[in-house]
Amino acid sequence: MRIGRRSEADLQLDRVPIIMTSSVLASVDIDFGRHIAVAFLLLLLLYAQYRTEHGRWLTRECHTRPMNRNRTLLGEYYTTFWELREDPAKFHTRYRMRVETYDHLLSLLLPRLTKNHPSALPPGLRLNICLRYLFIADDISTIALAERIGESTAREVIKEVCQGIIDILQPIYLRKPTEEEWRFIIADYLQRWNIPNCAGAIDGKHITIERPDNSGTEYFNFKKYFSTVLMAVCDADHIFTLVHVGEMGSNGDAGIFSDCPIGQMLFRKELGLPNGTANLPGSDVRTPAFFVADDAFPLGEQIMKPFGGHNLSEAQKIFNYRVSRARRVIESAFGILINRFRVFRTEIPFQPKVVDNIVLASVILHNFLKIHENSLPPSERVYCPPNFVDEHLGNGQMQNGDWRQDPARFVPMRGVHDALDATDRAQNMRTNLCNYFMTPAGEVPWQYDKVRFNGETEL
Repeated sequence: MRIGRRSEADLQLDRVPIIMTSSVLASVDIDFGRHIAVAFLLLLLLYAQYRTEHGRWLTRECHTRPMNRNRTLLGEYYTTFWELREDPAKFHTRYRMRVETYDHLLSLLLPRLTKNHPSALPPGLRLNICLRYLFIADDISTIALAERIGESTAREVIKEVCQGIIDILQPIYLRKPTEEEWRFIIADYLQRWNIPNCAGAIDGKHITIERPDNSGTEYFNFKKYFSTVLMAVCDADHIFTLVHVGEMGSNGDAGIFSDCPIGQMLFRKELGLPNGTANLPGSDVRTPAFFVADDAFPLGEQIMKPFGGHNLSEAQKIFNYRVSRARRVIESAFGILINRFRVFRTEIPFQPKVVDNIVLASVILHNFLKIHENSLPPSERVYCPPNFVDEHLGNGQMQNGDWRQDPARFVPMRGVHDALDATDRAQNMRTNLCNYFMTPAGEVPWQYDKVRFNGETEL
């Protein structure tokens, strides 16, 4: 063992590892600190983006505005709503339904509207906010002020309730009919509108929206405003059976139907319509089930539309009268929708995906109210009371529904399809129907007077 003072060389060798270790540790500390700083900055930027997208400021003076703390004392839901329940006429005007129907609707949606949080809005208030927006079309800021909630909260409630209506009620009130249900619709159409093998009327309308973010002209339609398209089929009683919403307003109307799921499923024969063909009553002529439409749709074996042109034969004019008369149902259904759901009179101030849900939820509520009122005596119906829809009085006389007194209308799709592009089978089928309507089995007594009145078709 070496005892005594260590040499300078030994001391230098001992210090080398220490110096190297300290250098490495210092370098690691610097890199780690940089990573932490970068990560913190990224988190801060993500947080700022989230708050911006959700309409909230990064800092707030208070969590709840002082005036909103009096919600349970001054909010309309806690005051006016319960008074309205005691005044059926006023309740009908505001909510388009009876108190009992409202309570049933709330009970169906309760699982989706209930939030497990002490400060959450009660289910009834959440439903009221959404219905007020859909039926009355109050400005969202007005609704928020009346209910003593934040404007961003009101927007979120509208989105969540519409999604709940779709998730819970669509499988009940707007599902694709079964083959047996299609057969019932066909029989009902024959009884009410005197047209055989008809499974419904189809049409499309433009829904006005605010210009979507970063969309350019994608939603800018031929009427020079932004829109999305609602495509729908209804039965003989103004109940929608098939609905699609979401096609961009800039798309050519000629292609909207072909591109949407309803058109694609029809062409692929996936709608569940009765297979094959059926005899026209009192005739050996057979046709498949079909929809009636206007010139915005292509003529096909399952879409019948009027003859075009001016130099038409009497038989062709009668065919046009019969088809146009059957189409009144979808026209009335859209008329009821825009009359009762006044949100459709405004530019809907949401992004397109939310707009689609608002439109779909409105259609589902329409079906819900129509179906529930059908079980009531006509005198007790408030959504579609007597004389509100078009009514056939017999001998071809039609009484226009009260909804027609309202000047508000959806913008229709344009008629751009030439029947010359249709297949020979489709044109032959239309000709066979045209001839059938001139036979004793297929005619209605008043049709001749209708087409001979001033030489024009009169509905």
